[in-house]
Amino acid sequence: MSRSIVVLAVLGLTLTACGKSEDKPAKDPGTTDTEDTDIGDTDVPTIPERAGASVAVNCDCSGGPDLRVGLMLTEYDAETDDVVYVREYTSTAAPSFPVDVAIPAPEDDDISSLDEFSGALFLVYLYEDLDGDGVHGTGEPMVATTASSPTFLDDGVSGLWVLLELDLIGDEDPGQGLLFSGIDLTAFSPTPTLDFGGTLDVGADTPERLAIASLAGLAGTPMTGRLHDDVYTGGPFAFNLDAPPDPSRITESELTTEVAYEVPIAYIDTDGSGAYDVDDEVVGWGCTDDRPFGLIYFPQPVTLQAALVGYAVGYQPGWNPVAAVGLEEAPEVIDPAAAQSLVLSATACPGVDDY
Repeated sequence: MSRSIVVLAVLGLTLTACGKSEDKPAKDPGTTDTEDTDIGDTDVPTIPERAGASVAVNCDCSGGPDLRVGLMLTEYDAETDDVVYVREYTSTAAPSFPVDVAIPAPEDDDISSLDEFSGALFLVYLYEDLDGDGVHGTGEPMVATTASSPTFLDDGVSGLWVLLELDLIGDEDPGQGLLFSGIDLTAFSPTPTLDFGGTLDVGADTPERLAIASLAGLAGTPMTGRLHDDVYTGGPFAFNLDAPPDPSRITESELTTEVAYEVPIAYIDTDGSGAYDVDDEVVGWGCTDDRPFGLIYFPQPVTLQAALVGYAVGYQPGWNPVAAVGLEEAPEVIDPAAAQSLVLSATACPGVDDY
């Protein structure tokens, strides 16, 4: 995750600890004013304690008996320019929303360099506590997250709590923010099924078969469990994806989370094997609005990294229709309705040679 951050707004937080003043120490009656000219009658200043905070967390979802809001303490790795996850700092039950989340004051070991200043940056997420132990464990689903980060800035005194808006994938500058007093989580909306279809426009090349092939498979990586590979009988085509792909087709993407990349193709079975392989001739690629069309299967996130990637690019758990798959730009999730009017074409889709 990119470290690029900007201060958008001072978070309306309730301080839970503050500096304490001490009474003026009693003066030894045997001394004179001239004997303590170094300090005179001035109070000896004390260093205030770091302040904790309390913040209201809301969600566009319902709470539940097994749901909890977690805060992940992070630190910045200057060598890799990444934010590194340190540990789950707090976990608060979320039977309903909004939830008041108390954030204890950071200890010395929690303070790290945040590029141009020192402090403690926290990531916020909602998860399902399946085993009821009060902490996020392996395999427990991430339900919602956000790019808004409550962050403690260490000024050497009591510190300052602000809200940072994180540029999670580093492809554009964060926008302007307004002053507000809470954090809003965005929940995932699973899409276990997807319908798509369209027509062929391949000129004189008459395809023999239609297939849904993985990008890795098109590059020559052996794959099993192909979603579809059958004889083309002419006319429009239509597909329905209603199940997850074979686990072997789910691989790590350039966005550092695991997904399955699939694309519809029309091909000539030149070797007569009855299934697509790298020796066959692809004569039609899926296109939508002159952009390469693809399908991304995003598994239900169970790690914060996967949840943040899904949040940043708009992936929902399940099947996602996307444009520009395989190109250098990040795939863009498109309206499912656009997936109903695809064109499998060898010429009308710029960039297909980049697959």
